[in-house]
Amino acid sequence: MDITLHQNGHFLATVADEGIISPIITMLEQVSGLSIQGKQVVIDIKGEKNEQQHILTITPHTPITISIIQGTDAIFSQTFAAARVISFNTRNDHDKEIFFVRGSNRFVKEKPVLKGEFNATGASPAIKRFDMREITDTDYPFLSLADAAIHPAADQQQAAVKIIITEDVYATIAANAVYSRQYEEGGFFIGDVFREREDHTRFIIRITEAFRADEVGASADRLIFTGDSFSMIKKILREKAHTGKKLLGWYHTHLFPAGHEAIGLSAMDFHAHFTTFRFPWQVAGLINIENDNSNKLRFYARKGQMAAMEPIPYWRL
Repeated sequence: MDITLHQNGHFLATVADEGIISPIITMLEQVSGLSIQGKQVVIDIKGEKNEQQHILTITPHTPITISIIQGTDAIFSQTFAAARVISFNTRNDHDKEIFFVRGSNRFVKEKPVLKGEFNATGASPAIKRFDMREITDTDYPFLSLADAAIHPAADQQQAAVKIIITEDVYATIAANAVYSRQYEEGGFFIGDVFREREDHTRFIIRITEAFRADEVGASADRLIFTGDSFSMIKKILREKAHTGKKLLGWYHTHLFPAGHEAIGLSAMDFHAHFTTFRFPWQVAGLINIENDNSNKLRFYARKGQMAAMEPIPYWRL
């Protein structure tokens, strides 16, 4: 059995590293239902090659087409996307771990047309005066997980944000939810914010409702909230029934199994969170669609003052 690496249909190298071959074979046999023994595997990648250093660099979500060849016929072919940066040395055939995730790179759900219009002119009869002020975090009531009969483990206790999610919300977004297998979907969380009584620098949030966003642009590997998405959730928060509730964060799906815990939010997810959800208690929910169509829910929050995020615990009540 041969595994060959190509770039835009052009041969680059033969893969010989057993550490790379074994996970590829395992994944392909699971996805295709075929035995790879005696067949050829062709990996065709759209990446940027440094001709001088013979390095092929693959960025997250780069399209990767993997085909199983028997004789001269392709008996299986599917497009995946890289889950992380991969640097492949095409000269000495040495590489780090390679992870593949299911999905393609094209938009399968078009970005919606925004409602309304705004006309801007290049001149104004007068200078508009305005003031700027920083939006500061408010004081929050105190809460202890012990109040809800929750006793976190030692490693959970260290989390900067801890989550209580109602059973109804969990059922809505995870246990009973049915999501597209063609494009990512997502929405917003609202609820209550507390400071942890035992450590005032840490937060406890209680997710009481989740709202799916329909006005989005989406593909198999990304989700883009539009202005109409945020207008929708702002309108909901202004309703009398939601007085005092906060926008606690967002959630979205990944169209592949969770696999290793290290494979979580993508670089685009990080960017979306850090540029949109600025409070330390705002969280990102990630829902992986498993092979049996069940949904695995995980949460992430900012990691201290660093531009990084870490998994955080949650409890269903």
